[in-house]
Amino acid sequence: LVIRVIVIAGDDAGLLSYYLHREKEVWGKLFFLLVAASSFRFLKMTRYLLGMKILNETIRNAATALVIPMYLIIMTLTFFGTLIFAVEYNPKDTENGARVTDIPTSWWMTLVTMTTVGYGD
Repeated sequence: LVIRVIVIAGDDAGLLSYYLHREKEVWGKLFFLLVAASSFRFLKMTRYLLGMKILNETIRNAATALVIPMYLIIMTLTFFGTLIFAVEYNPKDTENGARVTDIPTSWWMTLVTMTTVGYGD
């Protein structure tokens, strides 16, 4: 049901962006967002792919088993991401291209570090 609502919203965004094309100056960024959202309509074709049906069924069957690992990843990400931000943040160095400028950036760095195997693997 949720997926159908998302698909319908994508279709509506595509149609609305078509009709708002004439008023592009007035709507500005909203128009751009609607056009970008309508580009995801090709995802409707995934319902006909056997691989996507198998993936959907597998995720549905494994959803209860994935709750604890996802919880552990989120807690580890929150703790170590905030720790990295506290250690690495330097407000004087933001103009020189500092790597850690905010907490979401440090969370992203932590997530990539936790989930990446390495080069060439």
